[in-house]
Amino acid sequence: MIKGYVFGFNRPSKETRYGSSELITDGKYNLLFDGYCGSASDRLIEYLIKRKYKDLYLFLTHSHYDHTDGFKRMIKNGYFNILCLYCYDPDTLRNGLRNNKGSRSVEEDINALEDLISLAKNKGIKVKFIDNGDKITLGDINIEV
Repeated sequence: MIKGYVFGFNRPSKETRYGSSELITDGKYNLLFDGYCGSASDRLIEYLIKRKYKDLYLFLTHSHYDHTDGFKRMIKNGYFNILCLYCYDPDTLRNGLRNNKGSRSVEEDINALEDLISLAKNKGIKVKFIDNGDKITLGDINIEV
């Protein structure tokens, strides 16, 4: 059976952005989309540890801080066995993909993504660049990018 968890944490103020995170599991494989930031990523990590979600596949939807910060914390945490980081190649940002008006600069996004990739590789975590149309199969979990 596939289960999905969409985590929601109360915000201390309207201005605070925590990003998002979702977990899909089939009981054997655990695929985590994005990792929040700040205190929400701390609460996410506590939740995952309490429920013994140790082996994780990470899927980064985009490289804003409120999605990458929690992944960085998980990689540094030591509890988790991160099996793979799925993300897009930073060159896709360099080659014309742009952010919406009012969001962070493209250069900040490139730096955040490259920092996460570097951290993962330094910890021996497999990094797989994904592109439109790619398919990821983990047990009963099937994702089409």
